[in-house]
Amino acid sequence: MASPLGYGLLGAGAFGSFCLQQYQSLDSIKPVAVCDTNAPAADGLAAEFGITAYHDFAAMLADPAVDVVHLATPPFTHAALVKQAVAAKKHVLCEKPLALSPEDGRAMIDAATAADRVLAVNLIMRYDPLNQVVDTIVKEKLLGEVIAGNLLNLARDNQLSPTHWFWDRSKSGGIFVEHAVHFFDLFEMWLGPGEVQSAISSTRPGNDAIEEQVRCTTKHPNGVLVEQYHGFHQPQLLDRQELRLICERGDILLRGWLTESIEIDGLLGHEQVDRIHTLLSGYSVGLSSTSIPEPTITARHKTWNADGRYRITGRVPMDKPALYGQVIRGLMADQVAYANDREHVRTITEANGLRSLEVAATAAALATRAI
Repeated sequence: MASPLGYGLLGAGAFGSFCLQQYQSLDSIKPVAVCDTNAPAADGLAAEFGITAYHDFAAMLADPAVDVVHLATPPFTHAALVKQAVAAKKHVLCEKPLALSPEDGRAMIDAATAADRVLAVNLIMRYDPLNQVVDTIVKEKLLGEVIAGNLLNLARDNQLSPTHWFWDRSKSGGIFVEHAVHFFDLFEMWLGPGEVQSAISSTRPGNDAIEEQVRCTTKHPNGVLVEQYHGFHQPQLLDRQELRLICERGDILLRGWLTESIEIDGLLGHEQVDRIHTLLSGYSVGLSSTSIPEPTITARHKTWNADGRYRITGRVPMDKPALYGQVIRGLMADQVAYANDREHVRTITEANGLRSLEVAATAAALATRAI
């Protein structure tokens, strides 16, 4: 087994602290440093985790114990910081999005490739266990072909003050670029590349500087249409997300920012029900069925046999922080494995980071023209 790679965190906020806690349990990586221009924040995290504190990024990059740099910083900083890090021969885990523009993203990947360094983007949705179950259901066509998809993301904004960088599109890229990249990538995982067909955004009444709602439609192979709505306007207690895939033989409904529960409602045979039940092994699973008048079902000019209408539910056996920790550990372990062995096949690559940014940037530009 290769020696653990030294991990250096840039950004000593709450998210960085959570990552340090999670990465301590990985054998393939060892937290060694934290950097922040906010000296008390960096010093406090360093003391808590027994690592070295830096207040200057160049100084942390000069530390030979640091092999991997994690950029837990706002999007507008990514391009310059990535180029600086790979020039210092450090692998990089970059928070999403990769950059504010595809042009910057391509230049960053070119720089990492020239330096033979890994440049991963923290697109965590592909590592979510229930999202992986859905991927198998889709690929094995257990509910037939996917016809359409939709996402309703009603997000809280109480942690985002009016002056927070999130609202400044010159710093965040706006909701499509800063946030929706996660879901452009997730739908691409399930359905293949999506092309933006329409996009629109709206600002908060009385404050045109705050883009609070966006909506777009993407078209995927085989004519699959996907609608996404993202709104940052809810109180914390009403923060909620629902994602639905509409298939030939039923629907898949997912709930949660990271998927905490799944509900399948379909006209299925025993074989499909047994396979889905196997895929949900280890989850809290519910199963109910109702009889149907005829076993032969016809739709979309296709015919198949069903043994009944089945409702299958599953819930992850952990709370949100534990699920989040599992997902971010999975992404980091995957990237470190590739850094150590280039034959390792990653779940997320540089191409995924760039592709999600390209789709998001197209949606954002189209929405801006529509205002």
